[in-house]
Formats: sequence, C-alpha cells, structure tokens
Amino acid sequence: MKKLLFAAIATILPSGAAHAAPMQCAPKDSTARILNSANPNDTAPGWKMGNVGTSMSFVVKRTVNAETGKYFQGDLIAPRPRGGTMGRNLFILAQEWDCGS
Repeated sequence: MKKLLFAAIATILPSGAAHAAPMQCAPKDSTARILNSANPNDTAPGWKMGNVGTSMSFVVKRTVNAETGKYFQGDLIAPRPRGGTMGRNLFILAQEWDCGS
C-alpha cells in the first residue's frame, strides 16, 4: 500500500510543481498606455497623460483578444526600491509592451 501511495504522490507532484511563473511585461517606451478595459480609447483614470515609466512592470493575469488587438489584464507594479502594486485589474495593449517570449 505504501508503494502505491508513493507512486501516486510521485505522479501528482511534478504536474503540480510545473506551474509557470506569471508573465511580466515592461513598457517599450513612455507612450505605452494603461487602460481601464480592452479598448485603446479607454485610458485608466490617472493615466491620461501617458507618463508610464519604462522601469514599471505589469503582471499578466489573462489575455483578451478583441477586434482592436490583443490585450493583457493584470496588475501594474511600481519600480523598485518602492515597488508595490499601483493598480489592479488594468489592461495594456500587448504591442506596446515587451512581455518576453
């Protein structure tokens, strides 16, 4: 019975441990927009001027494909040393950000 239990645990653990880290993005330049929805004209409150620092990061929670392009929804993170979440459940237009491979 112990061998069967060990075999079951050995099978389950690798699949559970294989979760990928959340995708993080950085703005390509200071013209990147912070959006309230998956709409390029729906700028989030407080981001009308488009002054996004290139040291900020965005942690992606989900991808949204719309007629106007590919968007990511997630959290905007302040640069270090302060760090911390600056906004939750915001949207970015994927083409304006570098999100790795």
